[in-house]
Amino acid sequence: MISKTEQLAIDQQRKFATPQQYLKVLRRRLPETFQVRNAGVELKGISEAELVLGVICQAFSDGDSLFFLGDSSLDMYCKLLDLDVDMIRKEFALHNKPYFFATHKG
Repeated sequence: MISKTEQLAIDQQRKFATPQQYLKVLRRRLPETFQVRNAGVELKGISEAELVLGVICQAFSDGDSLFFLGDSSLDMYCKLLDLDVDMIRKEFALHNKPYFFATHKG
């Protein structure tokens, strides 16, 4: 038997992202000045960008709603990497499983 929250996720056709998937999305959004290709295949960010993306992805993995939706350093990180902070917040709310389950208990 599934919980009401799981049923709600199914009904809304929610697609939850893993931290690894989320990292790939963030890397694709980096401006070219922050991108490098590893062996010509895998897209990565320059070292400093990877460090900041690691912080964002760890918060995503933790389901840290205060980091994404509260008053935090996310704005500064997004500004440093020229990422759209509003889109980052929206994606967190839509695709983060721990956050969804915490906000829709049942």
